[in-house]
Parts: sequence; structure tokens; C-alpha cells
Amino acid sequence: MKLLGESDVEIVFDNKLLVEQCNLILLCVKPSQVSDVLCEIGGLLRGKILVSMAALLPFSWFRRRISDDVACLEL
Repeated sequence: MKLLGESDVEIVFDNKLLVEQCNLILLCVKPSQVSDVLCEIGGLLRGKILVSMAALLPFSWFRRRISDDVACLEL
């Protein structure tokens, strides 16, 4: 088993920077935080894949808040 410091995992504290560098975004926040995070990164999601793990928020909620050219999955 590799320790975090010995792996290729990078810790990033800037959501916008992270979204700019990735094609697949896993949204793993509390339901009460989803709206704020989407406001922050929503303009950067074009052409990306967004996977939400936020409980209690239906797929239709996300579709109303992000553009049609963002692939959105709900787990």
C-alpha cells in the first residue's frame, strides 16, 4: 500500500483550478453545499462529466442548473 505522499494523488484546495484540469468531476459534498459549489464551478463544466454523490437531490435538479453540454450522472 502506498502512502498519500508516495502516490500520484494531488490535493487541490481550489475548486475552479481542479475543474479546469479534469474532465471527470466527482461532486461529493453535503446536499446543502451543492448549490454553492455549482455556482462556483458551473461556468467551467462545459464539455465535462459531472458525477454527483449528493443525497436527496434528483437528476432533474442538476439539469435545471447546468448547461446541456455537461454530461451529468447521479449515483
